[in-house]
This record gives sequence, C-alpha cells and structure tokens, in this order.
Amino acid sequence: MLLSTFITLTSLLAASASPVGSKPEDIDPNMVEVNAWLDDTSNTTTLIIGSRFYVKEPVDKLDKRDCIPRRWTTNNVDRTGTWWSSWEKVSGCNYNTKSSSTASYNFQTSQTITKTISGSFDAGIGSVDGIAKTINGNGGLSLGYSWSTSKTTGFEFTCNINPGDKASVWQQNLMGWADTAQRRCTSGCGEGEWCSDWKFGHIDFPLKGGSQTNQNLGCSSGADSHC
Repeated sequence: MLLSTFITLTSLLAASASPVGSKPEDIDPNMVEVNAWLDDTSNTTTLIIGSRFYVKEPVDKLDKRDCIPRRWTTNNVDRTGTWWSSWEKVSGCNYNTKSSSTASYNFQTSQTITKTISGSFDAGIGSVDGIAKTINGNGGLSLGYSWSTSKTTGFEFTCNINPGDKASVWQQNLMGWADTAQRRCTSGCGEGEWCSDWKFGHIDFPLKGGSQTNQNLGCSSGADSHC
C-alpha cells in the first residue's frame, strides 16, 4: 500500500513539474536547429524552417551575473489556399452621348491591394513579411504564386458602350489566404523550455505571377456601372 501511494505521489509531482511545451504534440521538431540559432551570437534575428518562421526576441542584461534566458516567437503556417475577391470598381465613368451608335472607350485603371489580418495574429511579436517569405519558400504552401503584402495593378481596358449609356471598369483579384499559429517561448536559466498556448490567426495576401490569371476585368453599364 505504501509503495503504491509513493508511486502515485511521484507521478503527480513529475506531471506538475512538466513545462507546457513538453507535451508530445507541443514539441517543436526543429529544436536542434532552433537552439543552434538561439545560441548564435551574430545578429541573425529570424529563421525559417519548413512552414515555421522564428523571431528572436532581444533580452536586456541588467546584471552580468544574471542568467540570460532565450526568448523567441514561433509563427507556423498551418495551411494556405486561394479565393477570388468581390468585384470592385477601379475606373472613372465614360458616357456615350451618341444617339444611334455604339462607341468604344479606353479606360485607364489602377488599384492597390494590401494584406488583411484577422483572428489573433499579433504583428507585434510576428511578422507578416516573414509569413510571406515562409510561404514563398515552400512550394506546398505558395501554390505556384508569389505572395506579397501589397500589389498595385494598372491596365488599359476597352468597353463598348451603347448609345446614351454609361460604363465603368471593374476588377476582381485572386487572393491567397493563410491560417497561422503563434506562440512565445522561453528556455534556459534552469527553467527548462516553456511555451505559451498557440494563438490562431488568418492573413489574406495579394498574389502575383502563377500559371493562371490572378485578375479579372470587366465592363459594367447602366445602373451597374455606379456612375
């Protein structure tokens, strides 16, 4: 009976002393490379391995006798995909004042598209640029496109406008989405390794390149032109 009680108590104490990051599902498979990077005394503050982007956090040394812990943020790209944005007006209006014939009008269009962040992604401890670099360096995540935080497009487009009608040019853009996970970690100074819970976010990126078109343009006339 005493032996059974001792074994149970020992197991409970061991479980209570385990750091958050020690659970099998939480162990970072890249820790050998990450630890080597954390110990590097150069100014390399970021690291990309597979779908993960790491950011080294500066630690102020208040006393030369103090132990300096290692602190970093892990940003993981869980999954990616593409979607088409809604149509958006990207030009001014042209009017066909002729009463009996259709007229062709040339439009100059310009549009700037930027990334959007939602969910719990914290740009203060992560980096949207770093997430984009991680995706672009991984063919399984980039899906054949170049992911960017901003893109400006400009086109010339011709619309045929009926007599007495008006028209404008509208654009639809192919976007990339990424589901992300972030957590902050600390190790060293006899404390083992500790990581916070994962926080999950979502980022939409403009896409460039690719084997398929990433923009659609079209003419809208009448009330649909919003002129």
